[in-house]
Amino acid sequence: MPNLIKDSFVDGNIATNFMTQEERKRYMMSELERLKNEWDEETKVEIPEEKKYDRKEYLQVDRAGVKNDVEQSMSGEFISGVNVLKADNDKKVGEKQTDIDEEKTDISQESARIHNEYEKEREDSANDMIKRGIARSSIAQGEQERLVGAEEEDLRLAKEKSEVKIKGLELEIALLRGELQSDLSALKISHATKVQTKIDSILKKIDEENAKILEYNNEMEKREQADKKEIARLQSNALAEKYKLARNEARYGYSGAKKDNYLQRLSIARDYFSRLSKEQALAELKANEKLYDYLGLYYNRLHSEILGRRE
Repeated sequence: MPNLIKDSFVDGNIATNFMTQEERKRYMMSELERLKNEWDEETKVEIPEEKKYDRKEYLQVDRAGVKNDVEQSMSGEFISGVNVLKADNDKKVGEKQTDIDEEKTDISQESARIHNEYEKEREDSANDMIKRGIARSSIAQGEQERLVGAEEEDLRLAKEKSEVKIKGLELEIALLRGELQSDLSALKISHATKVQTKIDSILKKIDEENAKILEYNNEMEKREQADKKEIARLQSNALAEKYKLARNEARYGYSGAKKDNYLQRLSIARDYFSRLSKEQALAELKANEKLYDYLGLYYNRLHSEILGRRE
């Protein structure tokens, strides 16, 4: 049975001897990726992901709408108050108007009474003058004239007294009407104050809640900015450390566990490229950009080894 292993192969894996070229290539890339992931995981710098802090939505308020709603909700109370004042005032005015009507009736009756009394006195005086035989005398005529004058004076006084009483009642009615207007104005002012107090209370609660939301959102913003600053600091430190390490490795090469990891990668790459012709190996090495990342500093070593072959 012929020897399937080339004499020039040193680091190869015997398992790849029975693979096709394409299978060996896939195997190489898979193993290089595995070793890279192992090393990346081992040396990964834990930098927290940027965290988003939820914000609260502000309470939206239509201030004019709040005013209209409160005014409408309290309008019934105002109308009820107006009706109570008007009803009470109408009752009092009605009582005074009744007193006026009664006084007018009273003066009419009083005038009739006075007239009847004086009519009887005139009749009695006339009869007396007849009995005395002086019915057509100046004395009789003077007495009649006196009684007429006395009647007119009593009627005037009674009417004047009634008019004074009626005017007093009419003045009381006018005062009651004035009191109603004053009470309505006071009620209007009081109601407007209550409405505004209610509006101010509602808007104050909304403003206070929005102030709390603003304070909360500002705190979330501070936390986000603090997180970003910390992440930027960690990233900057990691980048500086990475740069420093790369500079040292460029001068002194890999060391420790990293060197072991990369030597394993080099061994796997050698296994594949040792089975290709020099020309094909150089072409594939140049065409496969991932190999530069996988092999790092050992990429040039592999390239030199391939160049140094004798074929």
